[in-house]
Amino acid sequence: MNLRVKLARARIALQPVNKGIQTFHKVKIDPTQGAEIADAYDAAEHSPNDPGVIEAYKAFNDETVQQYDEMIDSGLKITKLKEGEQGYATSQEMHDDILKNNHLSYFPSSQGFGQDAGGDHPMLQSSDRFDGENSMPYNDVFRIVHDVNGHNLGDLSDFSPEGEHQAFLTHKQQYSPLAQKALFTETAGQANWGVFNKVSGESNRRKIIDGKHNELVFAEQKATILPDNILNGEHHSWPTHTDKETEALLNM
Repeated sequence: MNLRVKLARARIALQPVNKGIQTFHKVKIDPTQGAEIADAYDAAEHSPNDPGVIEAYKAFNDETVQQYDEMIDSGLKITKLKEGEQGYATSQEMHDDILKNNHLSYFPSSQGFGQDAGGDHPMLQSSDRFDGENSMPYNDVFRIVHDVNGHNLGDLSDFSPEGEHQAFLTHKQQYSPLAQKALFTETAGQANWGVFNKVSGESNRRKIIDGKHNELVFAEQKATILPDNILNGEHHSWPTHTDKETEALLNM
């Protein structure tokens, strides 16, 4: 990490928040493992009233809000994008905004999440944190936190399959084992479904390569906890590889 990046991260106090967190890993996607996660997500049911789901999501939301409060107290500024406004064209634009400006723009849940999620989803409950006008749902708070503590801290990872899993592995280290169960659903579960599900996975992989992110088919929103063999699995591997190898994996 160069000095400029170190200083930029220090400005939003990421180091105290993430003390001891391992960053800068490189993930190599294993399509077989990705398909296993996608199948498990497909088979899971939306179960917001299940005691185990309630417990895991409560821990997850509480711990996410704590991370959010630390970021805001340390000077991070956020902007809710209005309907029709464009977000970052690339992940690098997002990272530059965070590192250079202590600022992050985000799409509110009302513009995406919630269209196929029941109103009983715990991520749609009020977080008692405000966007300047209204109380944000927990989902908004999490997506803000994940962009910083997952993607930005995770070696400035992008939104490719590798980048998403790298962000999950980085952010996972900041949650308790109980909260990690919900984190897996909201990140690794949904991301692997997106690129490896049997119906739209192949199409989504091609759209990612072609840069057509606005045409992607996203996972159904579920409040659920995936099976232990999925949660405890060592998914994907760490060696780095070339861009050509990445494209070959996405085309499998």
